[in-house]
Amino acid sequence: MANKNHSDGDLKGTFYLVMALGVFIVVVWGLCFGLFLDRF
Repeated sequence: MANKNHSDGDLKGTFYLVMALGVFIVVVWGLCFGLFLDRF
């Protein structure tokens, strides 16, 4: 049982890490796209 709970905690942490990484990528892409639109 202890292993299952520990695994769930790891999965939750991984999920938040992936979400944060996705948000970071979207923000960086948006900034680059804005810079591209400003240039042309």
